[in-house]
Amino acid sequence: MDQLVNLAMVLLVGTLCTALAFQLRTSNAFFLILVGMVFGYFGLLQFTKEAVMVISVLALIMVIFESTNRFTFGELRKYSAPALRLSLVYFALSVVVMSITTYFLFDIKAAAAVTFAIFAYGIDSRTLLEVLGNRKHRGYKTLKIESLINAPAAVILPLMILSAMSNVAAGKGLYEQILPFLREIVAGMCVGIIVGFLLVSVMRHSYTGDLSYLAVISAAVISYVGAELVKGNGVLSVAVFGFIFGNYHVEHKQELEGFANVFGHILTLLVFIVIGSIMIIPSKYLLKGTFLFITYIAVRYASVHFLLREFHLKERLFIALNVPKGVGLAVVILLMVNLYSKLESINVLIYLGMLFVMYSIVLSTVATTIGINLLDIQKVR
Repeated sequence: MDQLVNLAMVLLVGTLCTALAFQLRTSNAFFLILVGMVFGYFGLLQFTKEAVMVISVLALIMVIFESTNRFTFGELRKYSAPALRLSLVYFALSVVVMSITTYFLFDIKAAAAVTFAIFAYGIDSRTLLEVLGNRKHRGYKTLKIESLINAPAAVILPLMILSAMSNVAAGKGLYEQILPFLREIVAGMCVGIIVGFLLVSVMRHSYTGDLSYLAVISAAVISYVGAELVKGNGVLSVAVFGFIFGNYHVEHKQELEGFANVFGHILTLLVFIVIGSIMIIPSKYLLKGTFLFITYIAVRYASVHFLLREFHLKERLFIALNVPKGVGLAVVILLMVNLYSKLESINVLIYLGMLFVMYSIVLSTVATTIGINLLDIQKVR
């Protein structure tokens, strides 16, 4: 009964926070985290570890599905070149610079530093859309496509590295993990392909109303669970499934995606409030963490400045400063807390991840508020 009371309270307050954020034209993540911090301080939120794990996995599935589902060839054609160029170079620079900086600032293992650099690299497409809405501008379009490219990678790759670190800690050598790692990738992709084409084949010939909405969510979950059962990578399986579903014509597809988004929003409310309830960042991380975030923004700006020379300076600043971390990073943090808490240096990654979520959302909100007026970014009606 206590779990139901907690759930009802979180959904009620989360909905009110989302309504407030909508009126202020900003992301609801900041308000949800603050509410979670208040709940945590007064001990009002008491979810069991199992409940948090279920929420985390479901949210992870929806994050990956939504990101890859939006990754369609049609929209990529016009803006893919600058976005893809920026994503690849920014990824390389970010991983190198951020890994080295994190390694020396916090004296952690190289694998942990690389893990942080990768999940800090991602831009959350859901948070970006909440802040910007649907607008018509080449800077916005490039930023949107970049977020669709890097969001799945910023979730999948860190989880793979954390899994490998966990196996090493359990006494398994790196050489012993090569074949299982390859099997994870192949099995995950195969399950995602099978589930994706089965769903598309069925739904292209028969639309069954409300059952079709349930079928999409169920297929995404089945894709994840099926891959895990055959010792494949469930996250990669969902990514492949979402990509297939997003690139094939299905009747009433927008309505189906809308229902998946609503379900994803509910999980987002839960994830951010739970993250807020455990967000106690020791003061010793604040100064170094702030310096690390400034370094991150410097790397981001350098990448945008040199790779997008066809854009005006105001546009480059707008793209460089819009780097919101959202539910993808929050889910990775929850999984680290619940699955990988015994790994060395994991607390550093958790605290830095929380700090980056807060800083990036505030920065993105400010940059967007100013940028929309400076660049005259028009909203699509």
